[in-house]
Formats: sequence, C-alpha cells, structure tokens
Amino acid sequence: MRDASVDASTLWGAVPLLSTLVAVAWVWDISWQASVRQVTFWSPPHLTLLICALAAGAASLSPIVLARSAAARTAGAVPGLRHGPLVLRVGSLLAIGGLALDLPGHQRTAEQVAVLTGPHAVVGLSVLVVIFGGLLTAMEHRVCDPRASRWQELLVLHGWGLIVLWIATAATEYVARPNLWHGSEFYQVGAAIFPVVLVTASRSSMIPWGATLAAATYMTITLLMVWLLPLFPVQPRLEIDMGVATHIMPPTFPLLLVFPSIGVDLWLRTDRRGWRALVPLGGIAVTFELLLLAAHWPFADFLLSPLGRHDLFAADQWPYHARPGSWQYAYWTVDVGTRAFALGVLLAILLAAVSAGIGLGIGNRLRPLPSNG
Repeated sequence: MRDASVDASTLWGAVPLLSTLVAVAWVWDISWQASVRQVTFWSPPHLTLLICALAAGAASLSPIVLARSAAARTAGAVPGLRHGPLVLRVGSLLAIGGLALDLPGHQRTAEQVAVLTGPHAVVGLSVLVVIFGGLLTAMEHRVCDPRASRWQELLVLHGWGLIVLWIATAATEYVARPNLWHGSEFYQVGAAIFPVVLVTASRSSMIPWGATLAAATYMTITLLMVWLLPLFPVQPRLEIDMGVATHIMPPTFPLLLVFPSIGVDLWLRTDRRGWRALVPLGGIAVTFELLLLAAHWPFADFLLSPLGRHDLFAADQWPYHARPGSWQYAYWTVDVGTRAFALGVLLAILLAAVSAGIGLGIGNRLRPLPSNG
C-alpha cells in the first residue's frame, strides 16, 4: 500500500514537471523563431514540446493516475473539473496536430507568423490544455488526500503560475514591452486577464499567499529563460540590419505581478461566503490596478534607459527582423492628456473588478471542503 502511495506521488510530481517543460518549450519556440529567419519542424524547441506533451499524455494512461482520478470523483471533486488524465491526452493530441499543421508554415520566414495565429494558435492551445491537465491532476491528488501536504498544495499553485505564464505569453503584443507601460491600454488588458487567475489561485488555495506564489512561479520561470536562453548560440540564416543573430533572443523581462498579487492575497485573508464574498471585490480591483501602476510606470522608465540594456534585464533584445531606431526606446501608446489616462485607469479598475469576481466564483468552487474525518 505504501509502495502504491509512493508511486502515485511520484507520478503526480512528474505530471507538473512535464507541464512545466511544455510551457518552457513553447516560450523557447517563440524566442527561437524571433532569432532565426527560417525554422524547421525538427528544431529543438519543437521536439522538446512534442516529446514532453506525449510524455504527459502517456503518464495520464498510468493505472495509478487513472485510479486516483476515479477516486477523486468518488471523493467529491468539482464536477467537470475532475478529468485530469483526459485533459492531458487531449493536450497531447492537440500538440501533435498543431505541430503537424504548422509544418508548412515553417517554410515561411518567422516574421510572417505570430504567437496565436493559424496553426500556432493550435500549438498554443495544446500548451494551455496540457498545463490545465497538469493542474487538474494536482487538484485531484489534493482531493484524494484530506491531509494534503504543503508540497501538494504548492504543486497546485505552481499550475496556476503556469497559467499566468501562458496568458502573459499569449498577450505579448499588448503587455510584454515596457514601451507599452505608460498607456492605459496596458493596464486595461492586465486588469482583464490577470486578476481572474490570481484571485482563483488565492481563493482556492489551502495555504496563505496563493496569488503571490503563483505570480512568483511565473516570474521565476521567465527570469530563468531571460538569463539562460541567450547562452545558447543559433546558426543565423540571414544577416540583418542590426547585425547577425548569434544567440537566442530571450523573452522580455517578466511583468512585476508579484506586487499586485500581494494586494490580492491581503484582501482574501478572511474567508467570506455568500454575498459577503463580494465585499473585497472593489478593494481587490483598486489595489490591483494601483500596485500594477506603481510597479510598472517607473520600471518602464528604467528598462528604456541605458541601464535597462544590461543582460540582467534584456530590455534591448529585439527580433532579427526589427529595424533599429529611436522607436525602440520610446513609448508607443500614450494617452492624450491626464484626463484620458485617468478615465482609462477607471475603466481598468472596472475590468479588474469583473475579472476578480469571476475568479472569486471559480476559487470558491475549487476550494477543497473541510475533511469530516
């Protein structure tokens, strides 16, 4: 019995690891395409993504994983959110299909493709499904063990951090570059897409600081890629105006989401049910936006200055097809006047309240019930 428990714990640790590798391979693939003019199906990030997605699907077929999933349904896991193995298999199939469909696209140059267009959207969706499958398996493991350890709870929050990573990567065009951080559009997009995940993570967690830990997971993984990917050389296919690409372009410096996440966790310290649960929504929305603004407004000035062009921050890394110019160090979306910016931030607060409300509902639904035994 003890051996079976050990095997189950090992598999439940392997699935989040494979989900992480799939997410990392996806970001790596995007950086690879930004560094090399023409890529192939057999590029290292493609193969890594495919192998890890297939391994996650294979792990979902393990009798131990299937038995735990069935036990989770018997123990009362949330209806519709208790099929981790099935979701992992769907993600594996989507990865195969997306990469197969993407094969003709790689005969084009990399500047003709985007993160979530055409076959790339299928690949991105497959990554999200695998991440979500890994998150569900971690939740099922928690349901099966009423005495779930802190380590098991951290695996769940790690899964939410991967969701944040996926969202930030998918929304790169709107949130990634510091050139966007002095416009209200950045704060509106951030308000719409991040509170729902961070509030869900915080509300459904059985340990404190759930949103902060999820945001820290996203930032840690991104920072490691920012610092490690440029160490790997690439074979340039074309000389460009900015010089020859000799290394992989890293992703942009991560958003400082850990600061607004602290505000989310502070508002959700008290366990409120029913209508009382709506009380902190306004506070969460205002706090999230103010902390997002306070963190990113001055940091944008720093990253666009000569100090931000250090390898530590990678603020001066651009795709091979980008033509150098003053636009690289300028703000692209600036509101016309203080009044326009203030109205934009007010809209962002409203969007944050709606996003947080959805997250609060999902978090209440996913929060484990107290054990009677």
